[in-house]
Order: sequence, then C-alpha cells, then structure tokens
Amino acid sequence: MDEIVVKYNWSAPYYTSYPPLREWTFNFKSENFENALMDLMNKNEPISFYFHFPFCRQKCLYCFCNSKITSDRREIKSFLRDIGTEIERFYEFFKKHSFKPVVKDIQIGGGSPSYMTDEEFKFLVDKIKLLVDPLELEEFAFEVDPRSIDSERIEFFKSFGVNRISLGVQDFDPYVQKAVNRIQPKELVETFFTPKVKSGLKGINIDLLYGLPLQSIDSFRKTVKTSISLSPERITLLKYAHTPEREICQRALEKYSFPDYIEKTRIFKEALDSFEEAGYVHVGINDFVKSDDELAIALKDKTLHRIFNGFSPGRAKNLIAIGPSSTSAFNGYYFQNVYLEDYNEQLSKTKFPILKGYKLSKDDLIRREVINLLLCERLINIKKIEEKYNIEFKEYFQDEIEKLKSFIADDLIEFSEEFIKITSLGKMFIPHISSKFDNFLINKEYKVSGP
Repeated sequence: MDEIVVKYNWSAPYYTSYPPLREWTFNFKSENFENALMDLMNKNEPISFYFHFPFCRQKCLYCFCNSKITSDRREIKSFLRDIGTEIERFYEFFKKHSFKPVVKDIQIGGGSPSYMTDEEFKFLVDKIKLLVDPLELEEFAFEVDPRSIDSERIEFFKSFGVNRISLGVQDFDPYVQKAVNRIQPKELVETFFTPKVKSGLKGINIDLLYGLPLQSIDSFRKTVKTSISLSPERITLLKYAHTPEREICQRALEKYSFPDYIEKTRIFKEALDSFEEAGYVHVGINDFVKSDDELAIALKDKTLHRIFNGFSPGRAKNLIAIGPSSTSAFNGYYFQNVYLEDYNEQLSKTKFPILKGYKLSKDDLIRREVINLLLCERLINIKKIEEKYNIEFKEYFQDEIEKLKSFIADDLIEFSEEFIKITSLGKMFIPHISSKFDNFLINKEYKVSGP
C-alpha cells in the first residue's frame, strides 16, 4: 500500500466542476446569464438553489471559503438587503416570462449562516419565498456553526422548513482545535444529537478535515470514533488544502507540523475503513452516509450527481446560486457572481451580478460526463458514452487510455471492452484516475482554485 501511495504522491482536483473555475472567462456578463436562464426555462427542468451568506463571527485559520469576519449587524443587514435584491431580480425575470421554477431543494451556506439573528434569517426566508415555499421543498439544508447557536435554536430554523443541518466540526482534538482557532468541545457538538433536535430533520451532517496541523493517525482515529458514536446521517471527510500564498489566515499555521502526504493518505484510508465497518456507505470521493440515506440509494440506482456543494441524489441537475462569489451550473453553462466587495455596486449596475462564466463545448461535456461517472458510479459504460456522443471511445481517448495503464497495473482500475471500473483499492485514488481525462491538466501541475 505504501508503495502505491508514494507512487501517486501528487494532488488532483475533486472536480466539483469541469472545467475548473480557473478556466472560466471574464467575458460572461448579466446578458449571457439571462440568455442561459431563458434556455433553462424552455426546458423546464428541476432546479436547486444555493444562497451564500458570507459572514462569520471569527476566523478559522484553515479557512478557504469566501467569508468575512464582522460583528457589525448593520453590515449584515445591508448585505441581506442586497441578496434580497438579487432574489427579487430572479422573481421579476421569471414572472416576466410566465415561468414558475420547479425547485426541489435549497441550501444556505457560507460563511456561517447560523450567525444570522432570528430577524435576519426570517428576512432572508421571506425573500426566498418569492421563488419557492420552503415548507414544500424536498430538502432545505442549512450550515451550522455549533459555537454560534445552541441546540434549542434549531427548533426556530425547523419552523421555517429547514430539514437538514450540517455541522462544521473538522476535528475533535483540543490541540488541533486550538491551533486552527476553532474550539468546540465534544460535549458542545453532542447537544445537537438529542432526539428533540433530530425530530423533524432528514439528517445531520458532520464535516471533517484531515491534514490539519498537529493531526496524526492516532489523534484522528479518536475524531473518527467520536463521529461514529454520534451517529450522524452523513459524514464528509475533506482533505485540508494548505495554500498560504492564497489564504493569508493560513500563514498563522506555518509554525506547526503537518502530516505528510503518506500519513494523510493513511489517515484517510483508516477513516474510510472505520466508517465502512460502522455501516456507512462510501459515496463519491469523500462522503460517507448511512445505508438508508438517499445518497446511498442514489449510488445504487446510478442517479448520484456531482454539484458544487458535493453530491446530490439527482433530484435536480441544475443549480442556481445567489449571493456573492457563488457559482451556478445549468444547461451547459457555469457562472460565478462577483465577490462581496463588489456585490452591492454590481447589483446597482446590472440585473445579475456576474463576474465570469463558461460555456461547455462538446468535448467538455464528454469529459465532464466521463469524470462524473468515475466520481458518482466508479464505472464508465463505454458503449453508452459512444452512443450518446457518437464517438469511438478508444479512439477518442487513445492518449488517456495509455495513461490509465499504470492504474491498471496497480489494480486500481479494471479495463475491458465494455467498462472502466474503479476497484476497491482504487477508491482511494478516484481524483487521480479522473484527472487523466482532464484536458486542462495536460502538462500542467494541479493548483487549488475555487470561488
């Protein structure tokens, strides 16, 4: 195992989008977004909405999200008026074209959405009601910082339709928590797993990070054990991206020791084994869910779908994102909104505050589907790809297949006339395998990019 880990000692994208954000261009504006929306409305396909709340009360030093620290409620209220304006623009656009969107689910992320006061949250939900009644949704997901609220306040959010919460935990080790400036004792997190809190919720998610400073296999083993004991419906295990050249806050972590690549891979492998032994199903790259969870069912039924926010059961494959820096994906297009500092000004100038975008070519669509099949099904049905896109797979991907030979030799994938299948061992290296179909990584080193 260690030999294979050393052999593939390089980073690969998680492919929340293909092509990645760094390839999108700045010549996409509000008008392009409107035209893409028109095409989407003509198809009348189901939609998911994401709303970005960028504020937090304090900075976690590992953070790579688009967030801002503030204690000024006036600034937050001003922002909520802005995002309310953007929501109204969608309402007016849909009304003008006599279109009623079929909305399956929404998510409010950040930042720390739970940092909103009751009044602020109600204001945002009232605006969202212009687009959809949250009480009629299949899922209303909401990110929670356990340090910003108590478990009793979950009842308030549930009264507005919230039926899934995600808790940012990252690590239960007190030394790691202190190093990254996110102190939240196990006893605090446990208060969110009472029968009262769980009543009425589809599930509770826990987010974990591996590769943080001061982490070790032994210390993270305890975090995994504690997480399993809480019995959340979903656990997301992400690899920490240390990019101090991009994220100034991460420079404060440079004084600490970090687990090296091999130890990080061992941490992930041991966590993967532990979660599966506890009955969790490994979904996609880094998600673990209970066997009766809809993501596990979607994996089995081959309806699992990859979006910017992770994996979805495939209810809606079109994502419209609202708020600063948020990213949309629908109808063969990607769009990103402007960042917080330009959000208000851009809303005053154009209908939609678009910063950049991308229109996928046929080649992009083919490669995105192949990559997503590896991520979501761990299997490529060669004949189906050939029929759908009118290509000869082995000819089209001649160079890529040559690059896969190393993975075949190491028993990470199985290759036949009909299928490319990721093996049990290969689950550890799904991003590496997928990257061989990435036309934007040819002769390029992968670098972290994101909103």
